[in-house]
Amino acid sequence: MQQPRQSCVRCGAQEGVIGIELAGVNTTLCLECSDVLTRAAAHVAGDIAERAQEVAGHLTDHTRSRGTTLDRPFHAWIAFEIAFFFLHLSDRQAFEALNEGPRVVFSRSLMDEVVPRLLSLLGLTRETARYNDVRQQVISTLNSRQLQYGERDAATVFVQFRTQLDKFFRDVAPNLHSDLTAVGFAQATDVWGTLAQAVRQRLATIARSNRGSPQHSATAPRAESPVPQPVPPPAQATSPRSGNYVARLWRGDVPLPATFWGWGFGLNVVFTLVLAATAVSAPDLFAFLRAVYLAYYAFMVVAIWRSSERYTGDRVWGYSRASLSWYN
Repeated sequence: MQQPRQSCVRCGAQEGVIGIELAGVNTTLCLECSDVLTRAAAHVAGDIAERAQEVAGHLTDHTRSRGTTLDRPFHAWIAFEIAFFFLHLSDRQAFEALNEGPRVVFSRSLMDEVVPRLLSLLGLTRETARYNDVRQQVISTLNSRQLQYGERDAATVFVQFRTQLDKFFRDVAPNLHSDLTAVGFAQATDVWGTLAQAVRQRLATIARSNRGSPQHSATAPRAESPVPQPVPPPAQATSPRSGNYVARLWRGDVPLPATFWGWGFGLNVVFTLVLAATAVSAPDLFAFLRAVYLAYYAFMVVAIWRSSERYTGDRVWGYSRASLSWYN
């Protein structure tokens, strides 16, 4: 009996189809679609590496302005840490935009493209003797971050990233770790706001062919992903849940304009003015207020993000750049 011909899961073509097995997923893609996914991953990887290096360069300059000089590996490894964060968020977007087979191919290609770009920051090329050892170390760390971030929802993954930055800076610059963590987090979240739009647009272009494929219609079920898909929140127009105001703010039940402009932007300005006033005149009070500010800082990241997910107005508010822009 003749076996049925395999079809590309992306476009439905039956010519030039190859079987692919990655991360325990078996899929079939035609050569053209495989090339489309690989080229798209290469473009996104270039953007991720470039923007991660940009943030790392800003932090290196910041430490120099504070009278501390850190060596080249510091610059490279902080770029790695930021790139790992961007990679994970890109993978979440790919999970939402693509069917399982194309997503796995895109995500694996993305990692394969990013890692050599990051290793070049250490002056390593494929011809370097220790290239493979360092590459394996980078991949191992990347996989570890994927597991850490994958256990979080879309809001608290940012808090986990900030915690990871704090751990890193405590080791390399203990006297500046609080300052570097705050600056690095603010820079990285702002950069991701711009980068996320570029990734989303590229994934939307890739996904268009899926809509016409009978094998993978918009209603077809997807297999489980190692990255948990956030559960869509209820619309913000529904009645808020009970609880005190702080609890409602934390859950995202407070309307986004009040959360963003009042508790985010407005209170942040007040904190900044008070910290500036006490930095020299009252150093003990300054240290205490700074600790309070950092706790407030993390709290508001989650509150604004959750509130933006419930927002039903202009969708510009629903993305991370708008929600987190007050941290600049």
